[in-house]
Amino acid sequence: MQVPIVEITNRPQIMRKTLFHNRVDGTFEEIADFCGVPASDWSWQPVFVDVDLDGYQDLVISAGHTRDVQDLDATVEIQSRQHPSPKDMDAKARQEAFTRAMMEHARLYPRLEMPIVAFHNLGNLKFEDVTQLWGTSAPGVHQGIAFGDLDGDGDLDFVVNNLNGACGVYRNDSIAPRVAVRLKGLPPNTQGIGAKIKLLGGAVPTQSQEVICGGRYLSGDDPMQVFAAGGLSNDVRIEVRWRSGKRSAVNGVKANRIYEIEETGAVEDQRSDNKIRSSEGTAVFEDGSGNLAALTGQESGVKVDGQPRRAALCDYLGDEPMDLVVMQNGAEARWKFRMITKQNRAYLNRR
Repeated sequence: MQVPIVEITNRPQIMRKTLFHNRVDGTFEEIADFCGVPASDWSWQPVFVDVDLDGYQDLVISAGHTRDVQDLDATVEIQSRQHPSPKDMDAKARQEAFTRAMMEHARLYPRLEMPIVAFHNLGNLKFEDVTQLWGTSAPGVHQGIAFGDLDGDGDLDFVVNNLNGACGVYRNDSIAPRVAVRLKGLPPNTQGIGAKIKLLGGAVPTQSQEVICGGRYLSGDDPMQVFAAGGLSNDVRIEVRWRSGKRSAVNGVKANRIYEIEETGAVEDQRSDNKIRSSEGTAVFEDGSGNLAALTGQESGVKVDGQPRRAALCDYLGDEPMDLVVMQNGAEARWKFRMITKQNRAYLNRR
């Protein structure tokens, strides 16, 4: 099913887990069943993290709910208690009766306590359920989950909430060699958020992570990234691509170390395939506002409700590269090119 770019009002809701595999051709394929991760009951936050430090990202999912609203026994009991209100009941009394009934019905649903579901990545697009083996089977209503090195041994532990109970603290006891990386960016981005880190020559040829801020349900991870070293004598290299476009590299990386890499020592990236263009270089975008007139009476298919100063990505000229349209003071709220005013700008991708 194709969904227009940035259209959110008609996206399908899938009542099971989905896992999308990047086919590296601009498309994804849904492979949850194939991988063995189609179900983990009422789930809140999936986290891909290399728990056992074998070079492959495992999957840890916080799960549970205050009420099991899909419990069939409770549903049958509720249906047996339902009855029509008297026809002569006034609106206020009807609403009060409805509210009481809803509260009583909610209490009939049992609490849905779930383990923290863990799947081990086998390295071949297959996962196996290791919840019992990895010690995350304690039941509870787990929602927010955050990873960080709590005991300073270079691997990632985690904390998780347990609704109406004490939070859980889980220590990672993996003994595999590891390399931890912590970035020190230039102010104001001192944690290097958005930087991409690669470790080459570890347990697998290439491992990569992006430093994120937040992004978890009601939680956020520590920005330190951990990689599988593979062995104590591997020839390992760390590469960092900063948000500024500069690069840092560390050769001769040793296992079981924490490396702090500062952006102050980064150098300009001279590789043409990855270089970020600046205002002094060749522009990636050009101002194509004059072409707006050519679209008079035509709709782009991008129909996002929004306020001025919003932006949208779309194939503006139908030439495949994605273009950028920026609303500066548009008088119309709906995104249709025939409504865009002279003050708006369309930036066309030169590639």
